[in-house]
Amino acid sequence: MTDTDDKTKQNGKEKTHKENVEKAINKEEREVLPEGIVPLINHTQDKEASKVTSESVAKSHFMGGIWFLSNRKYKNAIDKFEAAIKIQQNYARAYYHCGIALACIEQYEKAINSFEEAINLFEEVSKIENDYFDADFRFDAYFWQSFIFLQIRDYQQAIKKNEVAIQIAKALGDNTKSEQAYLLWADILFKMKMYDDAVEKLNKAIEINHNCAPSYHNMTVYYWAQGNYKSAREKLKEAIAIYPKFIETEKGKQSQCKENGQEKIWLINRIDFNYLFYGNLVFSFWVYSGKNIDDANEIYLDGLRVDPNNIEILIALVQLYIQKQEQATTKISLQSPIDDSSIDWSKARQFYYKAVNLLKKSLDDDETSYKLRQLGTLYLTMEEIEEAEKYLKKALEKDIESLETNELPNRSKLRGITSLRLSHFVVRLHSTAPLRKLFLQIAASCG
Repeated sequence: MTDTDDKTKQNGKEKTHKENVEKAINKEEREVLPEGIVPLINHTQDKEASKVTSESVAKSHFMGGIWFLSNRKYKNAIDKFEAAIKIQQNYARAYYHCGIALACIEQYEKAINSFEEAINLFEEVSKIENDYFDADFRFDAYFWQSFIFLQIRDYQQAIKKNEVAIQIAKALGDNTKSEQAYLLWADILFKMKMYDDAVEKLNKAIEINHNCAPSYHNMTVYYWAQGNYKSAREKLKEAIAIYPKFIETEKGKQSQCKENGQEKIWLINRIDFNYLFYGNLVFSFWVYSGKNIDDANEIYLDGLRVDPNNIEILIALVQLYIQKQEQATTKISLQSPIDDSSIDWSKARQFYYKAVNLLKKSLDDDETSYKLRQLGTLYLTMEEIEEAEKYLKKALEKDIESLETNELPNRSKLRGITSLRLSHFVVRLHSTAPLRKLFLQIAASCG
């Protein structure tokens, strides 16, 4: 290739870069900027348009926050959104996306407040500037608030916020959003042990979408938890039959959004997580599903093709190959000279090391109780007891910190959560005294 060709190619890249930037600025503010692209101001307009206004600076911060949020750099995202809000105090979408980032690092009280600010601004600004108003965002803000209240076990508030979300979805005529809200409502009721009511909400979701695989999935879990194994097996078969079509439909919806310039940050209904849930169903109930562990393995790998760094799927694969290895060691096969157990163990270690490295890197950015528990439990799975205890202790310390700083009226409920977490892993640790001491501190801080 000649120098002229190189120069022409470079000029072409620069032109494409500029066009992409201008498109990103003019698109909906949910648009995610490609890596390396930053918002630019067009100085070729008239003199007034060439001035860098506060609004354009705020938007520049906002777009940076969107990029960080889409790449799961939550603290960086929060800094950018807060910078945008400082400049433009009525920036509803900055408050909304800041709420998402805060929720992802377990700063739940701040997240709820940020969503509340967003909701109020969407309603106020809609009377002045229609470009800023979007009922779709209002639904999402109420949905996220409901989800957060579920996480902190404030079930009444979770239901209250979810009811508003459903009203908005119905007003929009958006069946997909109604379906999501009913699924969340069912989960809330399940946690409250109101199983029949939970199933009723799942049936509402199925009425909206007969191919709503998560509804059949959750019914399987709900019925199994009640000991209604016959109904659980029936719903299991329906879920497994529907899941592939459901996932393909979701892929189509998201591709259509991208084509229409409406790409959003898919945190609620990510394709890779649908593969995770589908794989979990097959893996957990393979004896009854008509499938086997290898089928679950293929489903998980499909999920990794969507996101190679999905930690939850990597952990699921570690558990899957450990189970395969255990099954292989208990079986004596005279027909095969290959030691299948050593192959399975090698694959388990492969996924294990990748998950550990990703979790440690993620903890460098945002150290949350959830991530610490994930890493501690992962070490526990591989029987690395000292490392497991270290990270599980850190997770409990985070819980103490949360109890001391949390102003939401659910401190006694958080104690119950921590107690449950402790009981899940303490029986498998050799040295439990430090953890029990931490638990007593948590109990005391709860009063």
